[in-house]
Amino acid sequence: MACDYDNDNIFAEILCGEILNRTVLNIGHALTFEDISPRAPKHVPVIPKGSYVCFDHFQSAATTEEIVGFC
Repeated sequence: MACDYDNDNIFAEILCGEILNRTVLNIGHALTFEDISPRAPKHVPVIPKGSYVCFDHFQSAATTEEIVGFC
């Protein structure tokens, strides 16, 4: 399976399986994983699986299904 995400982004490498992670939840439109260097006792980033470069891009270009799946 080819990965079409922004290849210059560390999160793309996580989504493409190039960087291993401790997955907390992997659902249709989002991936949640444990932070490897948390600054709080619990920190689990949630990233959309679509090819977005920032949150503003996600808000303006994501489908309703992706936004609901991300929340």
